[in-house]
Amino acid sequence: MKMNKYNLKYTNRFSKDLKLIKKRGYNLKLLEKVVKILINSEKLSVKNKDYALKDKYLGYRECCITSDWLLVYKIIDKELILLTTKTKTPSSLF
Repeated sequence: MKMNKYNLKYTNRFSKDLKLIKKRGYNLKLLEKVVKILINSEKLSVKNKDYALKDKYLGYRECCITSDWLLVYKIIDKELILLTTKTKTPSSLF
C-alpha cells in the first residue's frame, strides 16, 4: 500500500466552495484526480497550468482542474492545504 507524501487538510472556505461546485454539477472525479497527484508529490499535467501565486498570496499555488475551474493550495511541511476552489461563472465576473 502506497503512503501519501502529504497529509490532506482543507479550509472552511474550501468546504463551502466545494458544496457550490457540487450543486453546479461539476465532475468531482477531476478534482480528486488532481488532489491525488498533489498529495503524492507528483507532477501535474501541463494542461493543469500549475503556477506559484505572487504578492499577498506568496507561497500559494494555483492550478486548473478544467479551463473554468481553479484550485488554490499550499504545501507546508508534510501538509497539502486546499484553500479554495472556484469556477468562472457570469456572476463571478461582476
